Amino acid sequence: FASPLSFFAATPMGRVLNRFSADLTVVDEQLSVALFETVQLACITTAGLCVACAILPIATVAIPPVIATMFWLRQYTTASMRELKRMD
Repeated sequence: FASPLSFFAATPMGRVLNRFSADLTVVDEQLSVALFETVQLACITTAGLCVACAILPIATVAIPPVIATMFWLRQYTTASMRELKRMD
């Protein structure tokens, strides 16, 4: 990823900034959509858990182990994906 200094000396500053600004525009657009979808999913999940607990109170006993298992699986898959990425 290291560019030689001659690249920056030969390329006009406006062209370099234009490239970075285009990349940042894409990131800004994707970040706002991802944040909205995350908040929306969190609200739907919370509402679903509240309804499940209101209808079936015994569900409150099962929810903490399920959440703990989900967090463990997330950590396991994240570590696995990181190792697979290092192999590339």
